[in-house]
Amino acid sequence: MAKRTPEPEIPEVEPEPEVPPTVGERLRAAREKMKLSLEDVAAQTRIPQRHLASIETADWDSLPAPTYTIGFAKNYAGVVGLDRAEISDQLREEMGGQRFAATNADVFEPADPRRTMPKSLVIGAVLAAVLLIIVMSMLNRRSLEEPDQNAAINAAASAPATAPTTQQGPASPAKSRATMRCMWPPH
Repeated sequence: MAKRTPEPEIPEVEPEPEVPPTVGERLRAAREKMKLSLEDVAAQTRIPQRHLASIETADWDSLPAPTYTIGFAKNYAGVVGLDRAEISDQLREEMGGQRFAATNADVFEPADPRRTMPKSLVIGAVLAAVLLIIVMSMLNRRSLEEPDQNAAINAAASAPATAPTTQQGPASPAKSRATMRCMWPPH
């Protein structure tokens, strides 16, 4: 009789439970379904493209604080037509209350050059301000240097007004000049 070799036992493979897609996977799938690029979503949400890419890949270390990350994901979900509250809740679960290490921004995004003021306008405004300060200080110094002359002119101008005048005729040019002088600079 021939020996019979035992057949190896094949272990039954249990089907792995289906893992639900992550927030990033859901957002990417919805974006691709709408035929939008990350650049399109970034333009609509005003969220930097690098943050949107980090949300899609669950790269939490390159994202800002969780509050901002959740807000970014909610705005992203609104653009691609997903439920914002559901995305927010799922993202909180995925992040698990994780606190991120404070990171400094490595990338400086300069302002749009079309939205900055021309240099000539800035220089002109500064020069105009300096000129205005010089003129005002000269006028102020001039008014402080001549207080005795102003007092004498004011006294001379007010004296004939209180005394009865016997002279009939036009006012002298000196008096009218004195009256105008009293009006400037204000005391």
